[in-house]
Formats: sequence, C-alpha cells, structure tokens
Amino acid sequence: MISCDKKTQGCKGGSVSAALDFGKKEGYPSAAALEYSGSSSTECPKNLDGARFFVQEYCVLGGEEAIKREVMNNGPVIAVMPVYRDFLAYKEGVYEVEEGALKIQGGQAVKVVGWGKNDESNYWVIENSFGQTWG
Repeated sequence: MISCDKKTQGCKGGSVSAALDFGKKEGYPSAAALEYSGSSSTECPKNLDGARFFVQEYCVLGGEEAIKREVMNNGPVIAVMPVYRDFLAYKEGVYEVEEGALKIQGGQAVKVVGWGKNDESNYWVIENSFGQTWG
C-alpha cells in the first residue's frame, strides 16, 4: 500500500498514520492490482480503476489489554516495534533481543494477530512484511 503514497518513503521509512490517511482519502488497490513482492522498488499501478479498499477510521491504542480487546473484536492491529540487528536473522520461536545487539534507526511496522504466554514471558504473535522466507 505504501508504494502508492508518495508522501511516505516506502520501505525506506515512512509513517503508519500517513499510510492510513492515504487509505482514507484515496483507498488502496486490491491485491490483484498490486501484488506484494517484498521489494522497495514496487511501483503503484498507473491505472487504479476497479475495486479500492478504504480506511473508514482508525485510532491509537495504549496498553496490552486495549490491544488484545481490539484484536478480539475487530481483527489485527498495526504496531511499530524497535528493530535490532539480530531481528534481521530471526528464524523461529519467541523473538528476544540478544544482549549487545545494535538498534537500527527507526522501527518496523508489523501486524499483531494474537498473543500468547510461555514459561518465561508474555508475547505478541505478529506478521511481518519481510516475505515468506523470513522467520
């Protein structure tokens, strides 16, 4: 969706709220019109005739319980998380920042789809946009 909004910087950085505001005003093309490639060079289709999907409203949530309620009542939510170098090599399981890992400037927008608890901690279940070979 961010490849159509030239006010953001696409995969090189941007703003979740700017992308959502674009969705309210312009609407997003269908997945068939703009298939995800995982590339920062993806171009917005020249002809956006056809189905568009519009953001009706959005809000900013605070706290674990509010986020859980939103996921349960309305589906996935967008979150921005800090990213450390070791996150780029993540393979499976509950991600925890390795001691001494360098923080990368900015953050990563992810989709929170659920949560869980193991013996050690509570965690969020997320989907990332790095493609199917990541994680």
